[in-house]
Amino acid sequence: MPPSISSRMTALALLGATRVAAPALVSPVLVRPFRSTWTKVADALTHRVAARPVDAATPMGERVIGEWIGAPVLPDAPVVFYLHGGGYSLCSPSTHRHLVASLAEAVGGSAFALRYRMAPRFRFPAANEDALRAYRWLLDQGISAANIAVVGDSAGGHLALGLLGDLREAGLPMPGSVVALSPIVDGTMAIARACRVVDPMFPRSTAYDVMSRYFDGSDSTDHRVDVCRVAGPDLPPILIHAGGREMFVDDALAFTRAMEDAGQPCELHVWPGQVHAFQVLHPFIPEGRAAVREAADFIRFKRTSRSDRRTQLSQEGNIP
Repeated sequence: MPPSISSRMTALALLGATRVAAPALVSPVLVRPFRSTWTKVADALTHRVAARPVDAATPMGERVIGEWIGAPVLPDAPVVFYLHGGGYSLCSPSTHRHLVASLAEAVGGSAFALRYRMAPRFRFPAANEDALRAYRWLLDQGISAANIAVVGDSAGGHLALGLLGDLREAGLPMPGSVVALSPIVDGTMAIARACRVVDPMFPRSTAYDVMSRYFDGSDSTDHRVDVCRVAGPDLPPILIHAGGREMFVDDALAFTRAMEDAGQPCELHVWPGQVHAFQVLHPFIPEGRAAVREAADFIRFKRTSRSDRRTQLSQEGNIP
C-alpha cells in the first residue's frame, strides 16, 4: 500500500525542518540549548498528558530519573519501559510523551520513560549504564520482568537491544518482549552509510556526526555498539519496525538476519514509504497510529502467551 497523503506531506515538512536544524544538530556548542528549547516546547505541547516525575535513588545510591505515564502500576499489569531516540544527544521523555502515553493506553498498563545521560557531556557507555540501572530499579519495585516490554525508537531502539546483552551478562531476567522502532543497530553507522536508500530526513553526514558524539573512541566489537552481537536463542520476542525511506532500514534487516542465524527469529515489519521513527508522528499520520496499534498488540499477545504457558507448566508441576 502506498504511503498516505498526510505521511507524504509530513515527510516534506520534516525534510525542511531537519535541514534548517542541521547546524544545531551537529554543533557541540548549539546542541544543548537546542535540546533544552525542544524539551520546553514539548512540555508545553504535552501538558495535558499526565506524567509523574521520578527522581529515585537505588540501593547503591545511584539515580534513576524519568517519568511514569498512564495508569498506576498494578501487580500483574504490563509496563512499558521506554527509551527515547535522538542520536544519544537529542530529545527527552517530554518529546516522546504523546507516543509513550498512546502505547501505555493501548497495552492497558503504565509506562516508565527514562531520562538517560546524553552526549556531548556524557559519552559511551553512560546511557547504557542508565538503562540497565533503570531496569534493575523496575524489578526492585516488584515489577515482574515478564510484565515489562522494553520499547525504544532510533537510538532508543539501539539502547533497548543493547540492554538485552547487559541483562545476559548480569544474569538478570529478560523482559517479556522488546519493540524496536526504526532502530539503529550499528553505532559506528557503517551499515547506514552503505545503505542506498535516500533518506528524506537526515543527510548521512549529519547522522554520523550526531552519533559520533556518543560513540567516539568506543570499541566497535562491544555488543552495546554493534547490537547484532546480542543476538541469541535466549532473547525474548522482538518486533522491529523500519520505514522504507530511512537510511536505517538495512540496520533493521541486519539485526533480523543475526537473530535468524542465532536460531531465534524476530518479527520485522518494513513500512513502505515511511521515514525514520515515523511512529512518533502518530498524531498526524495513519501509518503511525497503525504502527502503535501493532506494537501494542505484539506486547499484549506475547505477554498473554507467556502467562498461558506459565499456567500450563504450573498445572503440570514443572514450576512452583
